[in-house]
Amino acid sequence: MRVLYSLGVPLLAVFTALVLGAVIMAATGGDILKAYQGLWEGSLGRPQSISETLIWTTPYIFGGLAVAFAFKAGLFNIGVEGQISLGALASVYVGYAVKDVPFPLHAILAIVVGAAAGALWGAIPGFLKAKTGAHEVIVTIMLNYVAIQMTSFLVSGFMKDPNPLIANAQTPKILQSARLPPLLPDPQYRLHWGFVIAVLAAIFIWWLLNKSITRPGSASAMASTASRWPCSAVAIPSACCPQPYSSEVSRQAPRACSSCHKSPSTSSS
Repeated sequence: MRVLYSLGVPLLAVFTALVLGAVIMAATGGDILKAYQGLWEGSLGRPQSISETLIWTTPYIFGGLAVAFAFKAGLFNIGVEGQISLGALASVYVGYAVKDVPFPLHAILAIVVGAAAGALWGAIPGFLKAKTGAHEVIVTIMLNYVAIQMTSFLVSGFMKDPNPLIANAQTPKILQSARLPPLLPDPQYRLHWGFVIAVLAAIFIWWLLNKSITRPGSASAMASTASRWPCSAVAIPSACCPQPYSSEVSRQAPRACSSCHKSPSTSSS
């Protein structure tokens, strides 16, 4: 019954979205069949479409893990967007500024630094929650705007590509040694190892939340000090947040731009 419920809720959500979309299209004179045919062909109808869908799925896997982990500990991590922005930017900086490091060490270093930056940013609301009782929802929402504006400032200034022919606010291209390799040899399929990292992260978080003795709510966790979990419960999943964009930038978008927090392929070139 529990498995059926777990599957039934997302399926019902998808079905409801399709029905509401059909109602809106019918009310506005749209072609429902043609629209959903395009939706199918663009998402799952062709091998290349499946590859693109999995690429766009990767950020949502990591973002969902970041929210779910904190929620399991009784906290609402609404600061995923800001954690992604700063974490991905840190990965990009390592990707183009650190030189003479071979692959795969350079790519691993970029991802680790991005994770650390996201965790540090996520630790701020956790620390404030533990020490002052500040509500994490308010703090994380406000920090989102701080992170986004900080990203735009850095990409437009200190980290801007010095090439005078580039007018857009974007960083230099990251080095080839910091880019993740594709999963498939055919260049028309852009799916890369970032998706595999996301799946492995999901398995690890599942184990941590359900099997580990240090999971939130376990006897070991309850025995720890009350001030430890709020900080770590936001900081640990925040390390996941930059990974979709760190992996995406490291493979598909070899630079970051001022709108890099909006989509994983915004800065493709």
